[in-house]
Amino acid sequence: MELGENNSKNADGQEASALRDELDMLQEENENALEKLRIAEESCQDAEKRVKELEKQVIFFLFSVVY
Repeated sequence: MELGENNSKNADGQEASALRDELDMLQEENENALEKLRIAEESCQDAEKRVKELEKQVIFFLFSVVY
């Protein structure tokens, strides 16, 4: 194996390692974003349930005042 060929393989290995590191970092960022999205969706669902409860209370109040 020649010196230039060895240097080329070493550079390729370093580049592959750097790409793996970047991929790992992007996957972690993706997982974090998905977790934030899941939490936001749960919060939105909770808020929607609260709105429905309040709507029922308003309707009940209006019926009790009218009748």
